[in-house]
Amino acid sequence: MKVFAVIVAYNSPLDLMELIKALTNQTYKINKLIVLDNSTETKGQNEEVVLNSTLNIEYVDMKGNCGSAKGFSKGMQMAYCQGADYIWLLDQDGIPYNDCLEQLAANISKAEIVCPIVLDQEMNEQGFFRMRISIFGKFYYVCSKSKDFFIDSFGTNGVLISRKVLGVIGFYDYIHFFVGGEDIEYSLRAKKYGFTIFVVNNAKIVHPNLEHKHSLNLNQWKRHARKLGINRLLPNNFGHIKNDVKNNNGIICFTYIMGKYFSWYQIIYYFIFLFIVLLMKKITNKEIHALNTLSANITGFGMGLKERKLTNSNQRFKM
Repeated sequence: MKVFAVIVAYNSPLDLMELIKALTNQTYKINKLIVLDNSTETKGQNEEVVLNSTLNIEYVDMKGNCGSAKGFSKGMQMAYCQGADYIWLLDQDGIPYNDCLEQLAANISKAEIVCPIVLDQEMNEQGFFRMRISIFGKFYYVCSKSKDFFIDSFGTNGVLISRKVLGVIGFYDYIHFFVGGEDIEYSLRAKKYGFTIFVVNNAKIVHPNLEHKHSLNLNQWKRHARKLGINRLLPNNFGHIKNDVKNNNGIICFTYIMGKYFSWYQIIYYFIFLFIVLLMKKITNKEIHALNTLSANITGFGMGLKERKLTNSNQRFKM
């Protein structure tokens, strides 16, 4: 089985060096590493890190920051064209356990896409896959810590994807996404075409707290949004209705995915909830730009709905 790893590098040669070291120490060896360099400040240093490695590495200068979506999309395409059976996508600041790939590879018969558990730097589990619920004040994990399980959506860091998936649905969507959201869209696209996603408890990867990682560069987002012709609908920034997104670009990404993949029941429920929350915040005099928030939601939803109507829209992300 030929496994190609793909990393999108951005201005952090030390992170890249540590990750390459971790890949060198894997008990299940990769056949090739593809490094897509989005750096704007440390390009020469990243290339030096690559040259000093003993791994089989192909280095690609992306000529500026093209975003993680385009970087991973190109890396996936290169790996696919070069005959990879599986593509292992990795964030540059994540460090897989030495047996991470071995544990993932041992479970490829169970699903076309397999994922590791993500730990923070204090070795605490990050709850992206194993959500918690509160029952009378006591928290319980929705998914067992002792059993592997299927999920609907994965995060890029450490996911192992079968060549079969790429052959059917293509690569990451870099047309509508820049940094963040492309992995969720790809997950739902894979699910739409009948592929499954499986989390392996014994496969682990260490990743820093994502709060800082996903604080988006608004100017980069604006430039990307301008290419889509929606810059006039993008005021500087405002909170999502749950205050978990720092600017409206995140809202547009979310509602684009919703318009493209969610059921009409889910869509109606969401917009009813949105109107109620905006109204309540307005009544309680909480600072919120209601019209801007609403326009961002409608913009993203409209773009997603248009994609839903297009037949074989995934072809644009293929060769």
